[in-house]
Amino acid sequence: MNTNSGSGPKTVNRFLLLRLVYYILAFVVSSVLARLASTLLVTSAPQIPHDYVALFRNGLLILLALASYGLVVRRVEKRPATEVDPRTAIPRFAGGALLGMSLIALVFAALWAFGLARFGAGSGGPDGLLRAVALPTVVALLEELLFRVVLFGMLEQIAGTMVAVIVSAALFGLAHAANPGVNAFDIGALMAGLGVLLALAYAWSHNIGLPAGIHMGWNFAQASLFGAKVSGLDQPFSLVKAELAGPDLLTGGTFGVEGSVIALGLCIAVSLGLLALIARHRRWRSLAFRLRA
Repeated sequence: MNTNSGSGPKTVNRFLLLRLVYYILAFVVSSVLARLASTLLVTSAPQIPHDYVALFRNGLLILLALASYGLVVRRVEKRPATEVDPRTAIPRFAGGALLGMSLIALVFAALWAFGLARFGAGSGGPDGLLRAVALPTVVALLEELLFRVVLFGMLEQIAGTMVAVIVSAALFGLAHAANPGVNAFDIGALMAGLGVLLALAYAWSHNIGLPAGIHMGWNFAQASLFGAKVSGLDQPFSLVKAELAGPDLLTGGTFGVEGSVIALGLCIAVSLGLLALIARHRRWRSLAFRLRA
């Protein structure tokens, strides 16, 4: 019997910084392999990003990525990956999606009340709206797997919750730095607003479902309910079409409403509520640098 067969994973598990690097590399590799596998399993090319072929490919992509993460955790840490367990993730995703959509609805309600928003007919119909769910779901799950489950989860063990919140939120904002219409305020608003909110949602739940649901509902409502830009990007289907006119500080300008002070204020308000819950239930890890698991 070879006694050294498990020495690699044991070494990775022992040192937290090494485990963080290993998980990030595993995430990148598994995402690439999952995309290749989904392409091979569904050979026909989608005609548009939201048709049923693309929907099926995207579904395969995220399932394979989550399964890969679960296998890596079981091999390295010798535990089940409860943070991506669908039995708890699915109901939390649904609740988070409702919260994310509600926040964006409040943003547009405030813009309408200030006389900065008008609403017209959307495009695509109910069928298009249903198909439009796929893209924000995949984007949310993949980004939350990286920024919250992997990055936040490891940083919280290494340096505590405060460092994990700050670093993961900052990197989340910077990941949008190349998007159309973005400026320094937009990036800062994403960091301090949605980035911190999603980080605290994960700190509270330690499950991908809640932050991924908020993220998905946030993006879906902007693009497919109100027909607005999402981080500077347009989507083809929407229930209504919002036309915004006013100061960029309030409307978000060409980047979209998530770059507005209204969205920032709402995110901060919810974040304070989550922070109170985390403190009350003692889920805040103290600031301390830990090298070993």
